[in-house]
Amino acid sequence: MRIAIACMGSRGDISPLLAVARVFADRGDTVTIGCTVESQAYVASHGFEPHVLTTLNLKEFLQSPQGQEKFFGASTTTQLREVGKLADSHADEFDTRLAALCRDVDCVISTRIIEERAALVTHRERVPLVMVEYFPGDVHSAVPNPLLGPRMQDVTARIPALIPLTYRIFNIGWALSIFAKTVELAKRVEYPRRVIDPRSVLEGRDILRFEAFGRALVPPRSRIDARHPRIGFIRIDGRPADRAERDAMIEDWIARDERPIVYVGFGSMPVVDFDGLVTDLAAMLAESGMRVIAVPGWSARTRDEIVDTPDLLVVPDVDHDGVFPRCAALVHHGGAGTTAIAAASGRPSLVCSQAFDQHFWGRRIEAARAGAILPRRRMTARSIAEGVLALVEDERIIEGARETGVRAVADLGGRAEFLAAFDAFIAEVDGARAATDPR
Repeated sequence: MRIAIACMGSRGDISPLLAVARVFADRGDTVTIGCTVESQAYVASHGFEPHVLTTLNLKEFLQSPQGQEKFFGASTTTQLREVGKLADSHADEFDTRLAALCRDVDCVISTRIIEERAALVTHRERVPLVMVEYFPGDVHSAVPNPLLGPRMQDVTARIPALIPLTYRIFNIGWALSIFAKTVELAKRVEYPRRVIDPRSVLEGRDILRFEAFGRALVPPRSRIDARHPRIGFIRIDGRPADRAERDAMIEDWIARDERPIVYVGFGSMPVVDFDGLVTDLAAMLAESGMRVIAVPGWSARTRDEIVDTPDLLVVPDVDHDGVFPRCAALVHHGGAGTTAIAAASGRPSLVCSQAFDQHFWGRRIEAARAGAILPRRRMTARSIAEGVLALVEDERIIEGARETGVRAVADLGGRAEFLAAFDAFIAEVDGARAATDPR
């Protein structure tokens, strides 16, 4: 089988797709990986040749003074608008490369954000589409739309009758935001019908959508749909071989000292003066008998070398599965993947929400009594230290995190669930097409 996988977003968005790509490749399928310019090295580290779909570098934008001002100092709506503008400026390049990636394949796998574009560039072949979602996006969801602003989410969460409306309103805004570029692409690929609603290009297509964020933190949808199943989070199996030396160094640092550890990492959300923040935080927590292991992610640093002191270890990455359960508390940005592994670790989280769906995941952690939320605007070394100490001194939170961990461990088996549903979907589509083939 020939499979094209378009990996868009941060490492947390890409990792689940690489996890299933590895299984496909190992069983003999031909897998082609498309990715962003900043993720090509990560794709290559997992044994795949990266095909860059866009030269837009979101990491550089978020690190820049303009990105810090326009993105992090803005509402969720403005954040989405700014990212949309950037994407539109590279749309022609992206569409051309996406079409090339999807040529002569039997299936296309990606995430919800490019669903309409994938449908258009494959409209003649009508290949099956598989979309992976990392947060609720359906009117039948039992929780508010995660892409609403934090205040709106909090208000509608208390009025269940309004929850479906949050998705309908967002869908209208989404359709308006992608309308012009969707129409433009439809003309380029000679789509046979006039496009009034961008979502109309999905009509009549064989599409399997996965809610790949598990069941422990988010209630089930009110409608069961075999083509829209809920599965656990999809994880990469094992660690790349080139991480072995670093992992051994981390193990050595952990073993040197019996003081409790606090993990700090903000993933693809750059923090201004990351080194200063974690240095001050480590000093404050050391006064309470704790130490810090920190991962900069996309944060620009004043120095790139590893920091290794008794109170602070700064490394490029860690094995979340191996490190999280050994921490007293976890400080993170609330990305879907990090939240899933944090919840399964049984350790309390301080979610420093910064953009997109992160406030939503912070609230889900709070609802499970497994941690607390600290918005970026209030995030300082002092507020993080106070938040961590509040968590580790609250027996109710510690027990809630432990209970959540028992439930959430089952949410880490999404890869097997994905493959079972994927194979059944492809067999169903192939069977239906064979039945209608006049030959």
